[in-house]
Parts: sequence; structure tokens; C-alpha cells
Amino acid sequence: MLGLASDKYVQASLVNVYAKVGSVQFARKVFDAMDERDLICWSSLLTGYVQAGLAMDALGLFREMQLNGVKPDGVVLVGLLLACGVLGALDLGRWVHAYAGKNGLGSDVYLSNALIDMYAKCGSLERAQEVFMAMGEKDLFSWSSMIAGYAIHGLGAKAVGAFWSMVGNGVRPDEVCFISVLAACSHAGLVEEGQRCFEIMVSDYGIEPKVEHYGCMVDLLGRAGLLQEAMAMIHSMPMKPNAIIWRSLLNSCRLHGNIELGKWVLKQLPKFGPESGSAQILMTKMYATAEKWGEIPSIGCGKPAKTPGCSVIELDGEIHEFLMGDKVHPMSEKIYEKLDQVMRELRNVGYVPSVSEVMFDIEEEEKVGAVGVHSEKLAIAFGLLETPEGMAIRIVKNLRVCSDCHFATKLISKVFRREIVMRDKNRFHHFRDGSCSCMDFW
Repeated sequence: MLGLASDKYVQASLVNVYAKVGSVQFARKVFDAMDERDLICWSSLLTGYVQAGLAMDALGLFREMQLNGVKPDGVVLVGLLLACGVLGALDLGRWVHAYAGKNGLGSDVYLSNALIDMYAKCGSLERAQEVFMAMGEKDLFSWSSMIAGYAIHGLGAKAVGAFWSMVGNGVRPDEVCFISVLAACSHAGLVEEGQRCFEIMVSDYGIEPKVEHYGCMVDLLGRAGLLQEAMAMIHSMPMKPNAIIWRSLLNSCRLHGNIELGKWVLKQLPKFGPESGSAQILMTKMYATAEKWGEIPSIGCGKPAKTPGCSVIELDGEIHEFLMGDKVHPMSEKIYEKLDQVMRELRNVGYVPSVSEVMFDIEEEEKVGAVGVHSEKLAIAFGLLETPEGMAIRIVKNLRVCSDCHFATKLISKVFRREIVMRDKNRFHHFRDGSCSCMDFW
């Protein structure tokens, strides 16, 4: 109306505002319509993509920046590192690290924190530690990132040790930091340490536990088999437990075969509507493991919707994405041939597919076929095809790895003499010589 829509300053402001409020599609439209784009515009849109969870779009935008000869600054590099962490794009993350060093940005505390986060999420915990130790100034986020890195790699004792070192260095933990250390204790079965941290959060730091903290404690107690104590923790909560807490307890019931308590927990889920679908899946797994398919109860939410399994692998800076059973990759024919060869060799060493977690009412032979083409198996086959012998294969999966793929990957690491680093929805798994760093506790 005022003829300002084409003004470059107005356009730049619109890109920034739209990106900050999550309207990245509108931000992109304004961005594409601009005749001139400064670094702030590129940075705003890239950061907006990252904050919206669109990591692939963020990487694509960065490639456009390079083609347009735009030199990134520290803000762009931090956003890029966050995207690399989401996708497990270690090669690109290493490039960013090297670029920052060459351009005098390596001492920036925000960039160093982003590097710690990126390396930890990409499975290179040693590099994360190196960056952390080299920092002259460490703030709360530095410590929290390192603690969270130890947590997702299942190194609970190191996470707790880092927490106490942080406190000893006079850095005051916040509620997010306590979530990280409690999650670390949960992943590693450190019950006493977790209880101690939960206590001092209230007594020493005056932080009122939120539902996320209670959720970590319920998971910690439940995973350790202390189901009654987990129930007592839920009853002590000043707020109503959410679906995540009930699903956590239900998963613990599955792990420890407590079907009766699991049935009671399942009844608490209908009030959460569609969110209860994954709880129905957990309950079905519990009954399937106990070979009681005919007794599976229903919570009346209809057939649970399953999120498609997706696994991502980076090769030479390019991201390759695989869905369960898909054949859209240009190398699909070779990938399936390689997967067939892998499965044959695994059967020679005693591998038998586990179909207890397959949630479909189909014949046994079809169930075997379903688990045989899970996305992580396709990604591993691609990695075996396209990487040199002895090179580690790194995979990021959006869901929790199933028991069959976990067992198969342990065997692959031994038979093919490969280290396989897999990040699933909950944590990292480092497969080496037939064993996994999680000690089958995930």
C-alpha cells in the first residue's frame, strides 16, 4: 500500500521477523524476491530453518550462499553446526571447524559451544572433549553441552563427574543442565547418583522440578526395575503426569515383563488421544515378547499410527536418506544386492531374524521380510558399498532401533570388521567387534 514492499531494508526486516516466528515459507518467499541480499538476510533465513527443524533446508541454503560468493560469519557457522548435529553431518561439521580456525573465529565461546554440541551429536565425542578442554572460558552452556554429550553416549559416570566439576568451578546449573545429568543417570542405570542430583536441585539450588525432571526420574527408576518406586514418584508429582511419563513407565514394564502393571498404565493413556498410539505399540511388544498375541488389550484409540523409520548417512558431504523398504535411491538395486549378501553372511554365523516387535497382522514370512528392510539396514548396506574397508559407518535414525536391527548390527560389526556408530531417537550405539556400547540397555 505504501510502496515499501520492494524496499531492501523492509524486505530484510521481513525475512528476519518471519524466520524468528517460524514462518520460514514466508521468509523464503520474501528472500527469493529480493534483488540484493546481505549477510544478515542469509543468516536470518538459515537460522530460521534450523529453529524450525528443517536442517536439510539449512544445508541447502548454505550451499546457495557458497555459490553466490557470500562469506559466512560466526552466526551462520553456529546455525550450520546446529544443522550438522541434527543430521549427523560430521564431514561438513569438520569443514566448519577448520574454516572457523582459518578465519580467526575459533576462540568464540558460542562457536565453541556449537562445536561441542555438533561433535557429540555426530558421534565424535573425543573431538567434543578436545574442543571443551581447549576452551579458555567455559560458560554454563559449555558444561551442559558436554554433560548432554556424555549422556547420549551412555557415559553416565562421566556425565555425573562433569556435573560435579562444573559445580566445583563455580558454575551454577540450571534446570536444563539437571535434565541432562538426570537423563545420563537414567541411560546408565545410576540410581543413587540420579536421586542425589534430584535432591540437590531442590535443596541446594531452589529449582522446582518440572515434568521433564520427574520424567527422567520415573525412567531412571523404571529402567532399574524399581517399578513401585517409579509409581511413588509419579504420585508425588505436584502436576498431572503427561503421556511421556506414562509411556516411560510402560516401557519399563515391558523391559521387566510386568504385564499386570503395564495393563494398568495402559488405561491411563486414552485421555491423551492420538499420543496414546505409541503406548499401544509398547504394550503389543510386551505381549509379543511373552508370546501372548491373543491377549493384547486395546486402549480404544484405533490402529496406532507409526512414524516411518528414516535413517541418514553422510558421504563426502552429501546426505543420503533411507526409509523402510524404499527403493528411491539411485543405487537401490546395488544396495539390496549388498543387503542380501550381508544377511546371508549373518545367517552363516547364527543370525535368526527376530520378529517379536513387528506390529502387523501378517504371516511370519512377511514379518521376516519387514525387519529385513528396516531403514538402518539399508543405510548400513550403502555404507559398506561406498566406504573403504575399515572406515567407520555413521548413521542417524529418527526412531529407537529395534531389537532385531540392534542384534544384526552387532554381528555386522564383527563379520565385516567395521565400527558402526548409530544415533537413534534415545541415544548413541557404538558397535564394535560384535558388541555395543549400550550393553543392550537402551
